[in-house]
Amino acid sequence: MNLSPHRAVRRMVIDCLLGYTLHLMHRPTILAIEDDSSMQESYELMLGDSFDLLLTNDAERALGILAEKTVDLILLDILLPGVDGISVLTRLQVTARNVPVIVVSGLRDPSLVATAMKLGAIDYVVKPMPEDAFLALIQSALRWCPPARPTILLVGLAIGLYGALRLLVGKDYDVHYFPATTIGHAISHSSWSKPDVVLVDSAVVDARPAIIGELRTRLPESLVSSLTGSSHIPTHDTRAKRSQPEAVSPLACLLMEIHRQLTVLGCPAIRFRLSPRVCHAIDFLAQNYGHARRRGLEEAVGWSSHRLARLFRRETGFSPKRFLNSLRAEIAAHLLSETRDSLETIAEHVGFCDASHLSRIFLRHFGHRPGEHRRNQPDSYQYGYSDHTTFFSFPPRP
Repeated sequence: MNLSPHRAVRRMVIDCLLGYTLHLMHRPTILAIEDDSSMQESYELMLGDSFDLLLTNDAERALGILAEKTVDLILLDILLPGVDGISVLTRLQVTARNVPVIVVSGLRDPSLVATAMKLGAIDYVVKPMPEDAFLALIQSALRWCPPARPTILLVGLAIGLYGALRLLVGKDYDVHYFPATTIGHAISHSSWSKPDVVLVDSAVVDARPAIIGELRTRLPESLVSSLTGSSHIPTHDTRAKRSQPEAVSPLACLLMEIHRQLTVLGCPAIRFRLSPRVCHAIDFLAQNYGHARRRGLEEAVGWSSHRLARLFRRETGFSPKRFLNSLRAEIAAHLLSETRDSLETIAEHVGFCDASHLSRIFLRHFGHRPGEHRRNQPDSYQYGYSDHTTFFSFPPRP
């Protein structure tokens, strides 16, 4: 059917407006963290017409934007006022793990490139860059999807082991923890994806052998098993001098079992190895996170703190002190999500001087304050517990 010229023009205008509206609705959002004003202008010229561009030269402001808005891509400079981009990238791995990051820097340092890629950046671009190649890289980054991360659920194990595991494998796996008292409700209502691997403490199985069968019924696609024999962290006798650590490490047994289960599932297996000495050091910190001291660690492991620190840093990327503070922060985060306890109570439990000390370490580790972490938890306190018992109960089946 032929349209009159007036109707044809009207149809064309409507189509153009509709297309522009759809274009706006699907405009990706790019956050550029850049302190160079000329580079900010370049971003405006190259990206402003096709993307929703958010510009800032302040790392803390950038983290605030990520907490408030949905961002599809981050462009990160290395040299920023008061902080380096590598530190920001480390925090982004906690606060914005699923957002692709491209590092854009004027520094041509191969070790810096390797560090940035190891910390999760999907590319490293040296300024200045050709516009066409940069735009093609932007489009490719927006199509990037984070790799599927296997999910591991620990049931009834020592909470210190959970925190240690989060620090060691948290970049590659989602690790969750429930005491046996809340596991039934947690599985029925939790918002995270169903676990690939479920490891139940042997003490829980001894108390009620049917728990393995119940978990397998509730989680038919998960590998459910009992971590027998070495799930409990032994109490170290710090009065006894030892030249060699104990033969069995709970952490080593846990890592080996996770590795075995992931291999069965065809998931990416654990890619690192820890020496027995470092495993026992982590066992000690996991057991004594609330009151661990350097002298106690030396006596438990049988090495001087200086000698142990070099090996510990080489194998884990942490100093023992930083590992302990990060371990405390991970445990505190879990307690903030699952209990009604005050910040002061949690700070005292995990070994910090007071709530202010907890808040400083928590901010350094996670990029946000404890109060913000608690407010952002879905269904807060619905399955809370305030005592760490080893009993458990399942809700009635519907």
